[in-house]
Amino acid sequence: MSEASVWDGLTFPPKDETPEDDYRAPPHNIEAEQAVLGAILMRNEAIENVAQFLLADHFYDPLHGRIYDACRVVINSGRMASPVSLKNFFENDEAMTALGGPVYLARLAASASSLMSAEEYGRTIFDLSVRRGLIGIAIDLQERAYDAPIDKTPVEMAEEAENAIGDLITKGSVVETISTIGQAAFRAVDMAAEAYRTGKPVGLSTGLASVDEIMGPLTPGAVIVIGGATSMGKTALADQICSWNAGQGKVVVEFSLEMMAVELATRQLAALARIPAWRVEAGKFTDLEFDAISRARDELANRPLYIEDKRGLNVGQMRSRARLIKRRHGLDLVMIDHLQFVRADDPRAAPHNRLEQITSDIKAMAGDLGVPVILVSHLSRETQKRDGNRPQLSDLHGSSAIEKDADVVAFVHRPEYYLERNRPEENTPEWLEWLPQIQKWKGLAEVIVGKRRKGAGAGSRKLNFNAQFTEFSEITTEPAPTAQEIENQEALAL
Repeated sequence: MSEASVWDGLTFPPKDETPEDDYRAPPHNIEAEQAVLGAILMRNEAIENVAQFLLADHFYDPLHGRIYDACRVVINSGRMASPVSLKNFFENDEAMTALGGPVYLARLAASASSLMSAEEYGRTIFDLSVRRGLIGIAIDLQERAYDAPIDKTPVEMAEEAENAIGDLITKGSVVETISTIGQAAFRAVDMAAEAYRTGKPVGLSTGLASVDEIMGPLTPGAVIVIGGATSMGKTALADQICSWNAGQGKVVVEFSLEMMAVELATRQLAALARIPAWRVEAGKFTDLEFDAISRARDELANRPLYIEDKRGLNVGQMRSRARLIKRRHGLDLVMIDHLQFVRADDPRAAPHNRLEQITSDIKAMAGDLGVPVILVSHLSRETQKRDGNRPQLSDLHGSSAIEKDADVVAFVHRPEYYLERNRPEENTPEWLEWLPQIQKWKGLAEVIVGKRRKGAGAGSRKLNFNAQFTEFSEITTEPAPTAQEIENQEALAL
């Protein structure tokens, strides 16, 4: 017997004495597969009990999978699937020949189970297939962890494994998404009753009643695009909607691919404390204002708002992170800022094809997670060339791809921004023409809905815009007092 090797205080067994792992067959149940196939061959209607969730790939024995597929083809064509009608499908099938030829089909029919048992056995086949898939993912992850590619981080490998697990569980499981019109009608009436009881449609609010009127509720599975030119406040509006919903106890995830999490936190602190963000960042505040900042911090600490500010994420990585939050805490809303910074799965593809794939994946992610997704998007420079600079659908980068997958497209527009940058010399004819326009739009913004898949068509609403706090509010709402104004009021009260 060779001696064990010792290195750095760790003892390893001799290499020639390391036991080989005993072979373990993957989880399977041949009898269950035979019973399901026999039931279908004896009574074709049995396939209706399993076809909603069971695929040929779920069978452990490939021959059984081929027989199942042949049954589906024959039955879907309006013919009867039986040992006789399936005989021609397997005349040259080597696996069938090894089992005695087409007579195996007759033996399957003889082992038929009842219709009810067929579904039960079908569930067993599906569950065992998922278990085999999990084993395969675990083995693949282990091999890659031992010999990781240079361009793959451990986090990326874990995210890919998590996505593979999610896809494995949902593969073929269409039973949860297919419903009769009657079942859908019951759900529709339940939603209508809830809307009647609360006085508002089912879905999340933006926190701005006038915007809700033109955009409608943020419903599960919907993609809401908020577009705007530079400095219009599109990110500010999207972040405000997320913050407001988090303040209502909704679980929100923001993928901030442009701004750092601390920047978003500073903006929200400033809005809550009523202190301009630049003063918060520069430390230019009074003791009383610092107390207001501390109170705002404590309020934000209690909000279920999660921010991921890693650059260069693709949709799969975002979906994986959102799934993790949903499993641990639940999930009500996702925001992505912004579309043009989302990494494509295939960077070599043409720009239009990349964008089309990204928006399609985001739409699928919204449906998979069952939550609305707010997608912030830049506009092209065409708005700067147009009189009035008013945005329209064609201004979206890759407008056809975005419009196809979006349920709502809204634009943030601030004429004041453009007017200030084209300020003419005072007391000139141009200035006299410019003056009423700047007075009309001073401190205002406009939200324009260019597309709404459900409900009314396009429309717009004006809002107050407080540049100090990058905050939108209803025009009828009095602006909230600043921390300094609160301090002055308290001093007067004393």
